[in-house]
This record gives sequence, structure tokens and C-alpha cells, in this order.
Amino acid sequence: ALSLAAWTRLLSKKPVIGGGGVGVRAGAGDFISRIMRAREVDLLAVGRALLADAAWGSKIHAAAEEDIRPCTQRSFMHLF
Repeated sequence: ALSLAAWTRLLSKKPVIGGGGVGVRAGAGDFISRIMRAREVDLLAVGRALLADAAWGSKIHAAAEEDIRPCTQRSFMHLF
């Protein structure tokens, strides 16, 4: 099943950005690889996951998802 972003890209032939909990889901690395390989989106927006763990991108790239600090309510208490 295609996401709304994928349908938008398919029908409009325009670049699209996917987002919405991309980095905080279990198995984020596999999910990201799958949708990028399938060219469902052109860019992924990652917000909450980076707020919780600034090294999120490096850890995803290194396939070290078990080292990622999860995004919780407590994560936001340490931002300010």
C-alpha cells in the first residue's frame, strides 16, 4: 500500500517529502531503506527522533538502531 506522499509523487510527478514518525518507529532503518529504494518519496523529514538523539542519523547509517535513544515525553524535558 502506498503512502499519501507516494500517491502524491506518482500523480503529480513532483518531488515530495515524507514525514510523521519516520524516525521513532521500530525498525526505522529498514523502513527508510524500503521507501527510499522504492522511490516513494524524495526526502524524509525526521524531527522528534533527532531531538531525542542528535546522533540518530549516524546510528541509522551504521545499522546501530539498538543504540538509538528513544523519543519519549522525558526527551523533551531536556531540550531547554
